[in-house]
Amino acid sequence: MIPYPLPELLDRMSICKLKMERIGEPQCFEEFQFLRDGVEEYNFSGSDYYFKLLYEVNTKIWNLESDIRRGLDNKLKFEDIGKRAIEIREINKIRITIKNELVRESKSGFKDIKMNHISEL
Repeated sequence: MIPYPLPELLDRMSICKLKMERIGEPQCFEEFQFLRDGVEEYNFSGSDYYFKLLYEVNTKIWNLESDIRRGLDNKLKFEDIGKRAIEIREINKIRITIKNELVRESKSGFKDIKMNHISEL
């Protein structure tokens, strides 16, 4: 099995937490525990801090995606859907910046490289 880098584990774990809170699917609880065990193996002191940051950013993305789904049900105008999609793109840049910082701090994984991306600044 290929080991997961810490930034990917924490990002996935934050998404699992959102799924547990919003969907309640039992598999999400198992996956969360599995990922948490993997994070603990790294013994990185900043894991809780970065988990919190990623959880906050992923929460914003999920909320905007939820708005877009509502828009697809004709509850939002096309222009509003477009604005939310742009917001998701901008928040995702923050998410990548956090993950890249975590790569640098934990020395785990590889930097996510994007062309002309704000995370490179």
